Amino acid sequence: ISPAMLALAQVEARDRKVAIRTQSAGLLSFAYRPESYDLIVSEFTLHHLPDFWKAVAISRIFTALKPGANFYLRDIVFVRTPDGSERDVDEWAEFSISNHDFDRDSIVTHMRDEHSTFGWVMERLLTDVGFTLVSADYHAPLHGTYLSRKPDPADARIQ
Repeated sequence: ISPAMLALAQVEARDRKVAIRTQSAGLLSFAYRPESYDLIVSEFTLHHLPDFWKAVAISRIFTALKPGANFYLRDIVFVRTPDGSERDVDEWAEFSISNHDFDRDSIVTHMRDEHSTFGWVMERLLTDVGFTLVSADYHAPLHGTYLSRKPDPADARIQ
């Protein structure tokens, strides 16, 4: 839904001489024909939805992709489960404050009011709708990057 992100995608595609089609819409409202997209990219959007609606959005993305197409997801996820102490919560907050110049109040508000989830939950959301998880990279205490592929039944017949 971000005009700046859509404009950047157009610039990147033009620079790489790749034809793309973008659509300004939310994860739950974008219009699509089933099996019509070669690639869908989502960066730092799903954490705005509770897990129920994340599952609905991921299911819609799965339906919109062509067989064999990829879904690239990068979002805020908690890499590990808190161990009952304040250590992990403080570590997550400190990482965001020191690496992104966020103030402590913003981080505390985000952790209280946003819908970030755990990495293992995100993986399960992806695979439960039918995606094959190609890779999951937890490169920071609060970031997960996933490459998922919609299986292509034609690939199974070839084997």
